[in-house]
Amino acid sequence: FEVPDSLYTKLKKIVDDYGVTPAVALIKRFINLYGNITKAKAQRLLTTVTNSLKNGKVDKSDKEFEQVKNVQKHLHDYLESDKLLVTNVQLKGLQGVAGLGK
Repeated sequence: FEVPDSLYTKLKKIVDDYGVTPAVALIKRFINLYGNITKAKAQRLLTTVTNSLKNGKVDKSDKEFEQVKNVQKHLHDYLESDKLLVTNVQLKGLQGVAGLGK
């Protein structure tokens, strides 16, 4: 059974739309840091976020791109000052990313 390239592309897009995007996974990891954050955990996540942005796993076409950039900024600020800023995205969890509860 062979799938034509045009149909494969359409089906792959549908399947990819149902998966958790790398951007959402990074935001979820950031939210889960609250309550048990350490400099080591923050540094690991910052490295992962930076690499994801650099390597194109998260790019400007992602609807969560700005939230990921904010996560990067908050982690950098935390590592510089030991104070993690709390934003609406973190307070609302993933609902804040989805725009729910406004």
